[in-house]
Amino acid sequence: MLTVFQLYEGEGEFFDLRQQPPFHQSFAFGGRKLAPVGYKILAVCNQCGKCLSVCPSNCIEQGPPFQIREENCIHCGTCYKTCPYAAIKKL
Repeated sequence: MLTVFQLYEGEGEFFDLRQQPPFHQSFAFGGRKLAPVGYKILAVCNQCGKCLSVCPSNCIEQGPPFQIREENCIHCGTCYKTCPYAAIKKL
């Protein structure tokens, strides 16, 4: 027996890890609004570059100011865990 179901609303993320840097896109359907995801570099960043050296998807652009290219971020959190100045915020 086949059970049929329908999705009326939701959200998700698409990652293409075959590309370098990886491609990432969030999507929502059915009137659902996208919840913020990922990471952001705050103004307190002192540009030490530690996040650059640990990012596996090379999605951090050197500043000033340093910025995370959201479309290439795989949300691993390595930059967030590595920053000695707590200058990266999880959204």
